Amino acid sequence: MKYKIVKETKPTLKTFGKYKAKAIHNGEVSSREIMKEVAEHLGTSQGTVLGVMPGLSTVF
Repeated sequence: MKYKIVKETKPTLKTFGKYKAKAIHNGEVSSREIMKEVAEHLGTSQGTVLGVMPGLSTVF
């Protein structure tokens, strides 16, 4: 993930005038890409990961 350093511009905040890191979005990741990465990392099949993914949506 990449970050950009920006200066706080809201005068009502305690951090006004200070710098902070802001995440830069560089695109979307599909469920299929996540499934493939997890399967490779765990050394299991994509079908097994696909079976677990709906359960994750109820937990998180």
